[in-house]
Amino acid sequence: MPQLEIMDVRQRVLDFEAGGEKQLRGFLQFENPSRRFSDPSALQDCFFTDVYLSYYTKNWPGGLGPPHPGLFGEFFTLIADRLVGSDTLTLFVKSCDPAYFSEFDFISRYLAPRRIPYMLLPSKSDPKYGINVGNLVFEWSTAALGYIRENWFMSPQVRIEGYISRGQCLPSLTRAYFADDTEQTVREFLREIEIGVSVWPDNNGLFLVSDKFATGAVDDRLRPEELAELIREAAKEHDERTSSPREPLRPL
Repeated sequence: MPQLEIMDVRQRVLDFEAGGEKQLRGFLQFENPSRRFSDPSALQDCFFTDVYLSYYTKNWPGGLGPPHPGLFGEFFTLIADRLVGSDTLTLFVKSCDPAYFSEFDFISRYLAPRRIPYMLLPSKSDPKYGINVGNLVFEWSTAALGYIRENWFMSPQVRIEGYISRGQCLPSLTRAYFADDTEQTVREFLREIEIGVSVWPDNNGLFLVSDKFATGAVDDRLRPEELAELIREAAKEHDERTSSPREPLRPL
């Protein structure tokens, strides 16, 4: 039965020998594709959680498909709003194509007119790979969470990461950005925030990193039992839409 899944993946993530660090190394990565982690001990006291809907893509070759991105998208705003609560949300959004997200355009069109706090951090990438204007981090209101789904759920062109904190975390992000790219830097940054959030590459789930919120505490924030009936009804409607026979094309 489709429901909101809140899964403790700490053991899997910290098993570096079995490849668990692949999921972790994307967090706070910005633009270091060669990043490798080798010391899980720095993060032994941290918690790692996957959040997704147990409603899966149908007719997937080889068996059970991945969680369905469409249904997760329908509930993203509600899930994210509960996850942030009364805290401050800061975002990092990056696109491989400026047609989907342009830092300069977004600053001039959206952030600057509203006086939303932001930092444009200088690129560290090699110029031989082309011009990179840098990495934009900015605060974001929970009242505008729908904008994220409507404009940036563009897999795989757009990458989305969030940082939930008691107050402003832009200074902490800046320090982490210029520090050595190691597990210890990630650990020190987690002390400054409540929860780090990465949207899965296929926009069908969230990966949470925290030194304060174990899976049970995440459950308390999200209150999945309150969403159970809504999710079942949405899944049923989605099944009905996708299973309805299409009207055959009429000859010209």
